[in-house]
Amino acid sequence: IEKLDDSVKSPEDAEQLLGMPLLGSFPLIRPLMVQDHKENPTPLGLLCDSKSPLAEAARSLRATLLFASAKGAPKVLNFTSAGPGEGKSVACFCTAMAFANSGATVLCIDADLRNPSLHHIFDVPNQLGLSNHLVSDIQPAEVALASEVEGLYVITSGPLPPNPVELLSSPKMAELLRLAAERFDFVFLDSPPVLGLADAPLLSAIARATLFVLEPGKTRKAALRTSIKRLHGSRAHVIGAVLQKVGRHGTGYGYGY
Repeated sequence: IEKLDDSVKSPEDAEQLLGMPLLGSFPLIRPLMVQDHKENPTPLGLLCDSKSPLAEAARSLRATLLFASAKGAPKVLNFTSAGPGEGKSVACFCTAMAFANSGATVLCIDADLRNPSLHHIFDVPNQLGLSNHLVSDIQPAEVALASEVEGLYVITSGPLPPNPVELLSSPKMAELLRLAAERFDFVFLDSPPVLGLADAPLLSAIARATLFVLEPGKTRKAALRTSIKRLHGSRAHVIGAVLQKVGRHGTGYGYGY
């Protein structure tokens, strides 16, 4: 069974297959962790506890990103993964909150116009969002929502359009990112998975850097290779990877500190 399992199991596997460094990891949110935060049993509630493993992991990734280049952390950073359900949206949110807690102004954009989730994580309405701005005269300031965290804002996906690729590849999307980079210290994009969709390579091409999220024990090695090849084909600047849901039984990774 072990021989037939071709999933990524360790940080060493990930770095060898990616050919780039592993920048951080996020722990699996266990039911016990949620029970300890009954008043707000969400990633936001867990991150509000500065001593929680999730908050520690987010701060660690922030510190690593600050040394990602000579100019510091990328101004516009795209989060993507090989397939769905690998935790890229939570990784995007946690990283954004870590930067906001350090005093920076951060904008999260839910660019997954097929299966959005940031409005659930931020617990905000999704009637008006990115799609509304891209297809009408609605201004970015009208769709940007303030979160409970000072300095952290979000643009949700809005109503799902029938033509996500056309909208995301429009000049209006590139102009939005340019304006956002001027207004905010950092802009984080939550994009769709790479495999089977053209959205993620498009967004990775217009973002200044891309962070690849993978889940040990789930992300397949072949899928990882294909995803990275597609991103490089779109001239994306992939700076590294992040492990998500570390500590799940059978992943073979964890140090128990």
